[in-house]
Formats: sequence, C-alpha cells, structure tokens
Amino acid sequence: MRYSIILKTSCFFGVYFFFSCTTSHDSKHELTASGTLFEFMPSEKTGISFQNRLIPDYDMNAMEYNYFYNGGGVAAADFNNDGLTDLFFTGNQVSS
Repeated sequence: MRYSIILKTSCFFGVYFFFSCTTSHDSKHELTASGTLFEFMPSEKTGISFQNRLIPDYDMNAMEYNYFYNGGGVAAADFNNDGLTDLFFTGNQVSS
C-alpha cells in the first residue's frame, strides 16, 4: 500500500516537472531571426575582447583539480553609477 502511494506521488511530480520545463513563447523575451534568444556578435561590434584562456599544466589540470574548467563568469550592473549597465568579466588564470 505505502509503496503504491510513493510510486503514484513520484510519477505525479515527474509529470509536473516535465510540463513545467517545457518552453513556450514568452512576450518578455524577443527571439532573433533564427528563433533563438541569443545571437553571436563579433568583438568588433561589441567592443568586448575578454577571453578566459585556461592553460593546463602538471599542477593545474582537470585530473588534479576537478573544478579546473569551472569558474570565470560575468556580472552585469551599474558599477560606476553612470546610468549604463557595465559588464565585469572574471577569469581563472587571466586577470579580471
């Protein structure tokens, strides 16, 4: 009896999560011509040339440090209070 209740409950949550993760067109997001939310823009157009280059060596590599390829990121905020959104890029082995 208990097993069937647990099984029915877990199936319900599985179906709920499946349908809650489906995508639909949301008016808040504009799709590009190719039907995606994002598009590649070259650095010549954006003025952004940051690259988080990782150079594995004997001490720093994915075998010795599991999270070697994790990290680095970007933050968007008005850091200098000029009313414009600033981007701050962080790097693992390069300066931020």
